Amino acid sequence: MTLISRPRQRALTLLLIASVALAGCAADPAPVDAGAGSGAAAADGFPLTVEHAFGETVVDTPPERVVTIGWGDLDNALALGTAPIGYYAPGAMTDELMPWTEELAGDARPEYLGPEAELDFEQIAALRPDLILAVQGHRLDDQAYARLASIAPTVMHPDDAESAWRIGRETATRQIAAALGVPDEGERLLDDLDAQTAAARASHPGLEGLTGAVVLPGDGVYYSYNTADGRGEFLASLGLELPESVAATGESDSVYLEVAGEEVGLLDGDLIVFLTENLDDDVAAGNELFERFDADFVSVAGSDRWSITLNTPPSIAYALDHLVPEIAAAVEG
Repeated sequence: MTLISRPRQRALTLLLIASVALAGCAADPAPVDAGAGSGAAAADGFPLTVEHAFGETVVDTPPERVVTIGWGDLDNALALGTAPIGYYAPGAMTDELMPWTEELAGDARPEYLGPEAELDFEQIAALRPDLILAVQGHRLDDQAYARLASIAPTVMHPDDAESAWRIGRETATRQIAAALGVPDEGERLLDDLDAQTAAARASHPGLEGLTGAVVLPGDGVYYSYNTADGRGEFLASLGLELPESVAATGESDSVYLEVAGEEVGLLDGDLIVFLTENLDDDVAAGNELFERFDADFVSVAGSDRWSITLNTPPSIAYALDHLVPEIAAAVEG
């Protein structure tokens, strides 16, 4: 959910918009048949070999029993026509599927296996997977990969990625599409999202050239996400730029800029999107310096927050539909 506020003005709770895709853009995603496995994959494309940071993985046949480890891997698999049998999620998430994931899954209900930082290899083996995806956002090392690969063919993030945390949306989608044998579907998914993003940007030209930051409050510090991270990338895709003071630090290639409480003035611009646990938290009230800001504040929690955090085509499509109108209302209203 989303909350918009202005400095020294009354906060108001905003209602969520029901649809997942922008009207007139890409069609609503079709639910995956619970028994379909990877029905979209063409058998004549197998066996195939996928290169990744831990070597090469050969996938002999279209996978039917897929387990996903990475943050966004479940979304991508579903959007590409494969219904995983089990999935791990970020530790802060529960076993409740996000709205866009639930819509994609349809009658399929993958088993929640726990937080991705606590892999249970015996549990994974008991599911008898024929493919394990561990592409986008995780903490796996060589030893963990070796154990997973001993259970089933395992595909990791590409070798040219700086780290598992720096896997871009396009890179992750293409890697998973390659592993499932549907590279053309991966490109279609990305093209559809590009069209939705362009439509959202055209609908709100007032966002172009404004300055804004996505900020996660910490214990006495604030983490401002740069465009190397999906959260910063989301604002950039709408035409917003980092505040001049943040850009001047020269750290835009890092995932985030850590800002001390007494230096939050660096973040001032036209907009700040605060990531919160719940909308009752008044982040600005925790630091009196925010009272001097010219920026408008938008607080996001729950599925709205996770939509830009997971950074997959389905989650960003949801964010375009839910967050863009609220962001535009904050800075244009």
